[in-house]
Amino acid sequence: MACDLKKNKEPMLEAFEDVRGDSDNDWVVFGYEKDNRTLKVNETGEDGYEEMMDELGETRAVYAVIKMKDPNSGLPKMLQINWLPDGLPAAIKAVVSRHVMDVERMLPGVHVRLNARYEDDVSEKALLAKISKASGANYGVHKEKKKDYGPIGKTGTNYIKTDATKEVDVKQRNAYMNKQQEEDAKRIRDEQKQKVAERVREDKERRERENQESAARNEVTERKAKVVQARKDQEAAESKQQEEEAKQRWREEQVVEAERMTEAEQNAEDDKRKRWEEERERISDTKSSTMSDADREGAWQEEKERRWEEERDNIRQQRADAVC
Repeated sequence: MACDLKKNKEPMLEAFEDVRGDSDNDWVVFGYEKDNRTLKVNETGEDGYEEMMDELGETRAVYAVIKMKDPNSGLPKMLQINWLPDGLPAAIKAVVSRHVMDVERMLPGVHVRLNARYEDDVSEKALLAKISKASGANYGVHKEKKKDYGPIGKTGTNYIKTDATKEVDVKQRNAYMNKQQEEDAKRIRDEQKQKVAERVREDKERRERENQESAARNEVTERKAKVVQARKDQEAAESKQQEEEAKQRWREEQVVEAERMTEAEQNAEDDKRKRWEEERERISDTKSSTMSDADREGAWQEEKERRWEEERDNIRQQRADAVC
C-alpha cells in the first residue's frame, strides 16, 4: 500500500523548512493517521534532542528530522531518523517499511539518514557519531591552525634496477618448466585414457541396452507368434471338426437315401420281374410254333440280361447324380 504524501504535503514541507531554515524550531516528527497510510505532522519543537525523543514511541512508526551541530566542523547538519521500533506490530511494519524511500524523496537537503529500531540506535552519542562520520573531515574550519612542515628537501626514490641474471636461476627455471611440461603431458595422457575408458564404457552400456531391447522385442514377437499360431490351430481344429461333422451328416444322409432308394428299387424290381414274367410268357406264346423249348429259354435269358444291364446302368447314374 503506497504512502499518501499529498494530503498534508504543504504543512509537512513548511515544518521541514522551518527546521532547516533560520527559525527557532530545530526538530519535527512526522507520523501516520489511523489508516497507516497518510503522513502528517505529529509535533515540532525548539528544545533539541531531549524534547524530540519524547515523540518516539515504542509502538508507532514515525519519521523525525533534527538539526544538530557537526562535532568536527561545528556546522549545523540535518539528520533524518526513520523510526520503526521493534515493538511495532508486524503487519504495520510490513506496510510502512515500504514508505521510507517516499519520505526521503520528499525531504531534500538532509545530510544523514538513519534507520533505527532501538533506543540505543538513536542515542545522542550515536547520532553525533553518525554526523561526524558523514562529514568526511575531522577538523573545524574555525579551529584550523597553520602547520610548519619544515624545509622541502630533494626528492628521492626507492627504485633499484633489476638484474634478471642474478634474480632468476636459469637451471631452476628450466627444471621447473620441464616439470610443468611433464605434468601437462601426463595430465593430457590421463585425460585421453579417461576419455577412451569413458567411450568404452558408453559403448558397452549401449550394446547391453540394445541387447536388452532386442531380447524384449524378440520376446514380444514370440508371444505374438504363439498367439497367432494358437489362433490358427484353433481355427484349423474348428474347421476340421466342422468338416467331419459335415461328412458325418452326409454319410447319414447317404444311408437314409440308400435305405429309401433300396426300398424303392426293391419295389421296382418286383414290378420288373412281374413284367418280365409276362413278357416271357408272351415270347413263349409268340415263338412256340418255330422255336424249341431250349431256344425259347436261351432267348429269354439274353433278353433278361440285357434288361438287367440297362437297369444297373440307370441305378448307377441315379446314385451318381444323388452324390453330386
